[in-house]
Amino acid sequence: FNIWGAAAITTRGQEILFDTLRRLKEKGIRIVYGDTDGIYLACSRSMRSVPDLARALGLEMEKEEDYWITKPEIVYSAIRECSELWKKKLRYQGFELEAEKHDAMIFVKHKNYLIFDGSDGKVEMITKGNNFRGSDKANIARKVLERIMIEVLKENSSWRDEEEARRRLRESIKKKTREIVGKIDLSNVDIDDLTLVQSVQPSKRYQLNKDGSMSSYGRRAKALENLLGEKIKTRVKFKFVVTKRPLPGIPNPSKSGVKPIDYMYPIELIKDLNEIDLDWYKDMIQNFVKGAFGLTDLTAERQRGLDAWM
Repeated sequence: FNIWGAAAITTRGQEILFDTLRRLKEKGIRIVYGDTDGIYLACSRSMRSVPDLARALGLEMEKEEDYWITKPEIVYSAIRECSELWKKKLRYQGFELEAEKHDAMIFVKHKNYLIFDGSDGKVEMITKGNNFRGSDKANIARKVLERIMIEVLKENSSWRDEEEARRRLRESIKKKTREIVGKIDLSNVDIDDLTLVQSVQPSKRYQLNKDGSMSSYGRRAKALENLLGEKIKTRVKFKFVVTKRPLPGIPNPSKSGVKPIDYMYPIELIKDLNEIDLDWYKDMIQNFVKGAFGLTDLTAERQRGLDAWM
């Protein structure tokens, strides 16, 4: 690995993007966001300008006023022009600025955004960035987020003023989160979407607390052994669900944190779905949405950490 070569490539790449950004701005093209990976341009103020997405959302395709900021063909032409300029500067015929098209995007903050495309009558949503990662959460969080955002798109299919559009979008996210999360019940949830996967070791493998007592993970392993009626002899991966009652033998159980291990039962031991703490899952989903979009709560107007959404 040549550190100087890598640094030179990175520096030249940033130079190319900065120069391209400047040239696109000079042409009056709306730059939404730019980072070391790419430049994101806005072409339209209406989803009806992208028929595949409009149809997938069930939007009427009536004739309406022109919502184009810049027609796509003009943007593609400007990108090709920049690409040709740098091809000559670099003396490299293989160089090309690659243009990628998506039907709609929502930018939250640096390297955190949502991508939406209409395909075969359905909306495909892709999440980018740590705000939306959610890998430590039950799958229901990601599924509900997608349902929320599809409804948000339907409510915000076009706009004129950017500041007003941002405000409406924030309020729409809050409202749809409250509505959709409020309607969740165990009759319309796949139990597999509630599972949290964790590995459990034999209790003796967990480091003791400073006072010599067993750690919370060690106590959890002991409690699981009692429930299963057998010793845990090696690392075992379990599928858990969060329940209303704690594991037996856990002193002062706590339900705080992303994975409240004192209340996590192996899914195969759940005899009655009513044992599952659905309220905990609803709170988890709401916290996931708030964290993803930097919202202080789901009712207040104030928002933080997003630089006014670019």
